[in-house]
Amino acid sequence: MLHEIIKSLESELQNAVKLTMAEKARLAPAVQQRGVSEDEFKKHLSQFLFKQFEKGEAVVYAKNGVTSAQVKEAFQKNSQDESVRRLESLLKRVKAEYTPTKQTELPSDMTPQKFIMINERMAELQLKAAEKFVSEWRSKNNASKSEFTQAFSSNPQMQQEFARASSEATMRAMKAENMDQATIQQAVMKYQADPEFVASMRESTTTLMMTLEKLGIPLGPGAGMG
Repeated sequence: MLHEIIKSLESELQNAVKLTMAEKARLAPAVQQRGVSEDEFKKHLSQFLFKQFEKGEAVVYAKNGVTSAQVKEAFQKNSQDESVRRLESLLKRVKAEYTPTKQTELPSDMTPQKFIMINERMAELQLKAAEKFVSEWRSKNNASKSEFTQAFSSNPQMQQEFARASSEATMRAMKAENMDQATIQQAVMKYQADPEFVASMRESTTTLMMTLEKLGIPLGPGAGMG
């Protein structure tokens, strides 16, 4: 009987995941338009998923004449059973996928001024990587700036190579500054009302875009730094 219940629960969980994926697709455009954070969206989807699964659980338990407590006790007694372990593993994976990431706490000494300096050093490393990519490609192909731009615009593989080089440069820059993406996002959110911080970030972005343009990298899809 336990194995039959587990099979039914697996089916209900898979159904809940399908419904959640449909919910995600339905809400995605509105979420993007309203600027809802990824964590907030995940939180909603997690609540939606487990609400659907709980409905399915109730049906399975009623159909088999058991209670949630009885099933939980049976799981504990048969914790080494392959079916029990499989379902628990599946539940763990689903929870991990839909659980919002824990919010990163900024280091106590991370002032807006310090972050601005770190951001400037990181931007410098990213620009050097862009210059290296362009220089090496032009040298290898004996190409002018306009020839590079034309090739870049029409070659998805070249765009992917640049995106990879940019991403690697970003990772190296973050490692050099002992930073990660979550810390950067947290700092940007925390200091978005600070005038000096906003002006500096805007200036950094403008400088980056102007430098890419001077190098001959089109400022469109596929041209962004990582």
